[in-house]
Amino acid sequence: MKLFDRQKGDVSIFIVVFTALLFVIVTVGFARIMLRGQIQATTNDLSQSAYDSAQVGVEDAKRAVIRYLTVCENNPTGTDCSSALAALESDVCNESVKTLTDVKNSEGTDEIKVQNNTSANNLNQAYTCVTVNLNTPDYLGKLGENEYKLIPLIGEGNYNTVEIEWFNSEDLGPVYSNVSLPATPATSPFDWPLYSKSSWPSNRPAMMRFQMIQYAASGFDLTYFDDNSSASGSGQSNTNTAFLYPSNKVTAGMKFDDPIHIIAVDNRRSPTKEPVPVHCENTIASGGYSCAAHLLLPPARGGSAAETYIYLGSLYNKSNYRITLRDGSGNIVNFKGVQPEVDSTGRANDLFRRVKSRLEIGMNFPYPTAGIVTSGSVCKDFKITDDEDDFDKGSCTP
Repeated sequence: MKLFDRQKGDVSIFIVVFTALLFVIVTVGFARIMLRGQIQATTNDLSQSAYDSAQVGVEDAKRAVIRYLTVCENNPTGTDCSSALAALESDVCNESVKTLTDVKNSEGTDEIKVQNNTSANNLNQAYTCVTVNLNTPDYLGKLGENEYKLIPLIGEGNYNTVEIEWFNSEDLGPVYSNVSLPATPATSPFDWPLYSKSSWPSNRPAMMRFQMIQYAASGFDLTYFDDNSSASGSGQSNTNTAFLYPSNKVTAGMKFDDPIHIIAVDNRRSPTKEPVPVHCENTIASGGYSCAAHLLLPPARGGSAAETYIYLGSLYNKSNYRITLRDGSGNIVNFKGVQPEVDSTGRANDLFRRVKSRLEIGMNFPYPTAGIVTSGSVCKDFKITDDEDDFDKGSCTP
């Protein structure tokens, strides 16, 4: 055999070997990608299942709170009421939900299984720890544009100032990096214009409508709600309304020792009053809000306030908001049973998720926000007649 023929055979062997190695590398690479994708998909499924388990814990906590309210409404001084309250206030995991007859611990553990029927737990889901905090340091909420909310101000102790913060990074959105604020007018008296909706920038905080409603435990008369004279200068009042206007102006209401007196800016008492300029920041810190105001509430006519509510509205824009009660020294006063917080940890196999939720239990009666809501015109046509032909539909032209 010639040397040239042997060299050709060596080249063929090398080509076969390197081709085989290339196929092995490509195959192993695809296998790793597929395995990584499968692991990620499994992790996502387990994460969602763990989140669902945590939400089941939240729902069970809701039922436990409803049971407590029902038991105490029927007999507020009974042992069932006190034991239900003690269970809710316990820091022991899942103690708050054990008052429910259909909630049982898993055998040998303290976790509560999430079952798809009465006997199976095919997905290996459970919530491991649920606790309920009935009294919270603040009240959190979200209002859409031109939406209103009635909020009871029930504190663990006495308070005289309401701190309201609004417009956070969620309201600002990913499009904008800074908050748009109107400049302080150059002339005095300051004129804060009420723009048309189209002229209000999307990254400008809402103007908040703040209405206080309260009544005294004794010596109260319904006519007090119609009294705009502040009880002849006594500084007492049962209802006041103010419009909080976002601005770059540093003014009263930014500090606890210099709050906005709601009576002094009451639009019911003086309809010609301007909106109240509230200082807002151009940038929003993580977890913070652009605008903040402290409003000093007046004493109720007839004595100390037995019930106090605020009717909060977001004009021009949507708003996430936080409300805090403070005493005369600026110390936080916890809300009492108005918006309990549920802390729930769920499990699916060996993956855990934790969620915190707020429950709305502070309102015991429905409060309508409006009789009619429309973005267009409203026309009313009223007739008294005994002839059905007089009812001409469509004759009303707004």
